[in-house]
Amino acid sequence: MSKNLYFVIPSNTDSKLSILRTSASDNYRNWSTVWEADGYDGEPLVDEERLKADGVLSVFTRTLLKSNEDRKVVVLDFDIQN
Repeated sequence: MSKNLYFVIPSNTDSKLSILRTSASDNYRNWSTVWEADGYDGEPLVDEERLKADGVLSVFTRTLLKSNEDRKVVVLDFDIQN
């Protein structure tokens, strides 16, 4: 089984949030974007225990809308077992 390494990266110039993946089988040399979206703000947090126990990359972050009053806290779940 190949070990994958994931990075959850917020942009520092716009509201984009990206998830990148690389693999041990490739010596961690090539990266691919597995998910990307606009409309997020702040530093995302990853639930490491859920990742270990369930194979789910669970990201806690907040949305960035028109005003501070419109911000919502969100959890984004990605099944990365396969």
